[in-house]
Amino acid sequence: MYLGNDSKVVVPEGIKSLDFCCFFPNYKPSDFDIHDLEFEENDLNETLEEVVLPNSLENIEAYCFNKLESLKSIVIPDNVNTISNYAFADCKNLNTVHFGEGLKTIKEGAFSGCSLKEVHLPFDCVVDDKAFDEHVKIVRDVKFKQEESTSLKGKQDIKKKNKI
Repeated sequence: MYLGNDSKVVVPEGIKSLDFCCFFPNYKPSDFDIHDLEFEENDLNETLEEVVLPNSLENIEAYCFNKLESLKSIVIPDNVNTISNYAFADCKNLNTVHFGEGLKTIKEGAFSGCSLKEVHLPFDCVVDDKAFDEHVKIVRDVKFKQEESTSLKGKQDIKKKNKI
């Protein structure tokens, strides 16, 4: 859990998962009820503008960055395969997200309440209907699909040459 008040945090390489509510300064796992998610003004981190995620990261758990209102942009590394429920919800100034090519799932409310206008996602990423606000344009990045079909075509050509 992050308890500082820096404007930039670099998550160390080797971390594979960012846990539930890990950026809530006053989160107490023993008495927390997900259905009573309410915060006082002094509970919220108002200084954190940038978080650098490691390439080793695979999962971003529920409510991880929730309500980090000063967060402006984030780069999701290629190894991240799941962004859980409400992970970035209510990050009101979050207007840019770069998604890695390994992303497979974005769950409910993950980016609700953000300032996103358009996002580019891997072609095969499964996105919950409520992962983004309704006005966000979702663009499927087909470049990975095209590269795959090009390489398959190349393999077929090689097989044909070997038969001659």
